[in-house]
Amino acid sequence: MRNIFLIFLILLFPMLALIGQIPERISEEQLGSEAVFLDALQMKLLDKYDEALKAFTEIEKTDPTNDVVLFEIATIYEAANNFPNAINYVEKAIAIQPKNMVYRQFAMDLYRMSNDIPKYNLELEYQIANGKYNEDHFYQLVKNHNRMGDYKESVKVLERLEKMAGYTKKLGLTRTKIFQRENDQKKLGKELEKLEKNFGNDVEVLQQIATVHQANNDMKEALECYQKILKIDPHHAGAQIFIASQSSQSRSEIQYLRSFGSLMESENLSKDDKIKQLIPFIPKGAEDPEIFSVLLDYAEILQKMYPGDPKVNAMHGDIYYNARQPGFSVKYYKQSLVYIKSVFEVWQQLMQALDLTGQYRELEKIVMEALELYPNQAVCYYFAGKTKLITGQPAASLEFLEEGVKIPVNNAQIRSDMKLMMVDAYIQLHKKDPAQKLFSELNSDPEIRKDHPYFLEIYGHILNLQGRKNEAIDKWQQAIQSGANKERIQKLIDGLK
Repeated sequence: MRNIFLIFLILLFPMLALIGQIPERISEEQLGSEAVFLDALQMKLLDKYDEALKAFTEIEKTDPTNDVVLFEIATIYEAANNFPNAINYVEKAIAIQPKNMVYRQFAMDLYRMSNDIPKYNLELEYQIANGKYNEDHFYQLVKNHNRMGDYKESVKVLERLEKMAGYTKKLGLTRTKIFQRENDQKKLGKELEKLEKNFGNDVEVLQQIATVHQANNDMKEALECYQKILKIDPHHAGAQIFIASQSSQSRSEIQYLRSFGSLMESENLSKDDKIKQLIPFIPKGAEDPEIFSVLLDYAEILQKMYPGDPKVNAMHGDIYYNARQPGFSVKYYKQSLVYIKSVFEVWQQLMQALDLTGQYRELEKIVMEALELYPNQAVCYYFAGKTKLITGQPAASLEFLEEGVKIPVNNAQIRSDMKLMMVDAYIQLHKKDPAQKLFSELNSDPEIRKDHPYFLEIYGHILNLQGRKNEAIDKWQQAIQSGANKERIQKLIDGLK
């Protein structure tokens, strides 16, 4: 058996030399240690992970700075999906051998699998800084910053890539989508001009430009783009549909929508193109029952053609949500997230739907899942705080809200609502002084809507704390008139009479 181990050891020396440092002369004690290592390695190769882990751990006790052993322990934990321990051990190995790219790549994969986006980004930046990168590293950084809602950092990453690799179609299209999401029309316009200048005969670029014109209701400019597309690709379905729609202005919207029937069932038109044609009609379903009914028919057709598709399910949910039927949308948003969890907008719509339908226990579960994936999205903390508050957990609510208000957010109403909920939580916890102090700050903030029902409700609570019962009742009555839940607010009023 020892002879076999010696053969393995000789074969292993080149690999160990790449990872660690092998001395020129090997003592008998070191040889015995290597044999123990090889015993452990053999058990790992035979999938005897528990025995291998025990053996490697014993080696670690006597040789805690052996980065190879630490790395092997990390790989065993990774095989068992124990990512926290795997990360702990590979980081120990990296601390000893910081330039070992095998360790660093393994760590980066672990950060990705465990959704530790900040550490994932740091590792990507390290590899870029040390020349061990390709364009995918930059685009992954952009994707990660987008997931965290940090679009400014995404733009900075793309600027760095442009300086290093030049301007490309992919870079321009990626930056265009960021500016669209941020609704920065000035930067969006400049980017589209740059794309058109460099790739003016590219169909994908022209379609992106046309889509932006459509979104801005610049139909003449959109038509020109689609006409140019047809000169390049006469069979382009999206261009054909748009031009047909422009020549059918005399037809009613419902007639035009019904004319899509054959397109929805066509195998020649892509799923994405079908969805794009329906999107403009989705908001109209709330006001027109016929449009709503036809949209549902088309959604069912697409469900049969593309079973389980996350985009189809998200669209199906949007049809119900926009028609003020959020209860029905929940099912489809959930199905969408089964297949793809990287679209935050679907998570947000699902959380809003659960909130609107009062499904707070389910919302509590969904919010916790969303927070694991999107720890830097303020709206997650908003719903977490709201859920905890409504389910009688004001202390837990306060913890989430205090974190949430630290995160930059474009929606000022979300930030003010979180602060109002903090006041509410303080009141429920009988913390009168911090409740009054925070509310005083909110009341003096010119950006806070003083006619918002929740503001008026909390104002009533503050007045009640101060013993000003008649004024509290007056504020609560104003809250009802502004749209607050009448039954709930009336109970507060009745309690003071």
